[in-house]
Amino acid sequence: MRTVISTFENPRDLKLLDNPQTMLETLTGLVVIDEVQRKPELFTLLRYLVDIRPQTRYVILGSASRELIRQSSESLAGRIGHHWLGGCD
Repeated sequence: MRTVISTFENPRDLKLLDNPQTMLETLTGLVVIDEVQRKPELFTLLRYLVDIRPQTRYVILGSASRELIRQSSESLAGRIGHHWLGGCD
């Protein structure tokens, strides 16, 4: 299993997603996407990828706005679990 970690705070990683389907559909194993709030349009593509490649797992991290949570829940219905992590004081 291969783990791929991408953070959208890195301009190089963000540039890789100019064509997100071409990039994401080649990945296998565990794919970690950080700062997903910068590319919320990925949720529809992720739903498709989860359906056609159930062996690939996605960990999606980012700042949670109400709109982002609503969009992810609608786009990934039946395919997503939310885990709330508290911040450090």
